[in-house]
Amino acid sequence: MGRLSFSHIVTVGTSLLRNASIFYESKGGLSKDTLELMKNCSSLKMEEECARISGSAKKAGSSGNELIDAISDYFDQNKYSCCAEMASMEPFIECALKGKADMKVELLYYSDSGAAEMLSKFFQAKLSGMGIQADIRPVNEMKNLWVGLFNLYLTVRELVKRFNSEGHIVMINITPGLKSEVAYSLLGSILSGAPSLAYYRHESMKRTVPIPFFNDRAIYSNAADSIKNALGKSLSSIGVDEKILIVSCRLITDNSLCLDEIKGDDVECVKDLANRINLAQP
Repeated sequence: MGRLSFSHIVTVGTSLLRNASIFYESKGGLSKDTLELMKNCSSLKMEEECARISGSAKKAGSSGNELIDAISDYFDQNKYSCCAEMASMEPFIECALKGKADMKVELLYYSDSGAAEMLSKFFQAKLSGMGIQADIRPVNEMKNLWVGLFNLYLTVRELVKRFNSEGHIVMINITPGLKSEVAYSLLGSILSGAPSLAYYRHESMKRTVPIPFFNDRAIYSNAADSIKNALGKSLSSIGVDEKILIVSCRLITDNSLCLDEIKGDDVECVKDLANRINLAQP
């Protein structure tokens, strides 16, 4: 079995705070002031207060801070349904926990957003507790949204290049965050000139949807031949384009990465993708 390495680039949103506040408002168990702070942080209000308690997020579950410990309890009870970040990464996390692949996560947040900083540190603590490498990276700045989005584009472009050069399969999580952040993250990925795979899961979906290449039909046609010639071999024996397409196919077919030897189903799925792309071309 070929052991693969995935690097995920994630722009952190506030859905965890929003979902947790809805949960505690319905079920109780949280002071009025903390519930109000949770709501304000989820809507990017009271940023200074959110930033003040962000240091406690590094000790999620035992921080002594009521808000941090509350979202930690909510996270633990609803790991893959608590927020956009965790739901979309579920198949990759499960693959890593089973020892079938290595996984690292780069958590991006705006440096002037206290809520995003707090959640980035929280996710870093939780993922690290699962044995998954997680790093946080501030992006300047959100108050001037144009500047912030452009800096996000530059950051994603640089990370895609670096992770690709290190031999990782680069994954762009476009589920959390603002729609404008999704657009600039994809732009940074595409203009990096290095291969990557975006993925998405809507809150009502039960599976993560891959978004593979659409700009070059030759990639699909050539990949199908390469994959056919590698039947029975490990995934580590093929190129990154082929790996990305097989990962896409396996997410499409059963939402499980099943990272073992290359099978006939992989060839047929990539052929089907190639046919669809050819039909979509003008």
